[in-house]
Amino acid sequence: KTTVGAKTDATAIQNAGRLLGNTLFVARDSPVQAYPINGPIAIKPNLTAWAWNERTPPVPFEAKMGIHTDASFVEGIIQSLSDLTVAPLNIHIREANYTASATDGAWYAALAQRTGVDLKQMASLPGLDAANIQWTPVPNGVWYTRIPHLWPVNAPGSCLINIAKLKSHSMGITL
Repeated sequence: KTTVGAKTDATAIQNAGRLLGNTLFVARDSPVQAYPINGPIAIKPNLTAWAWNERTPPVPFEAKMGIHTDASFVEGIIQSLSDLTVAPLNIHIREANYTASATDGAWYAALAQRTGVDLKQMASLPGLDAANIQWTPVPNGVWYTRIPHLWPVNAPGSCLINIAKLKSHSMGITL
């Protein structure tokens, strides 16, 4: 739990993300004891599909907050990785959500531009671009027999940072 006073205080939220990252990711002398910082790092925020731009009148920005993982918090995590000398070209934000509106507006696009990290989601790829999609088989799957991942999720030598959120809503609890 953070001590951020308001959900619109981007600087405080970013600082909270950086503090968490600096607590979790630390330099070690032995590569066996450390997260890989030379291989690709995939950050997976929770970007929920929601057709915000299709509503009339449009939903205010503050109402969108809490639906997606806060981009300011993700930026703080990215800064903590930069503190460990992880190059921006090794950091990839990935979302396997098919809906283009999941990253609508400038929130995550601006984050990617500011930090130099790579942002991709399935909706931005033509078809299911085989160069970017990796399929993981689901043994004895009932609804799905395979699940798509955007490279570098599940790639050899990669590290996945899944930044979800805890919130309650009418369908239950999102963890």
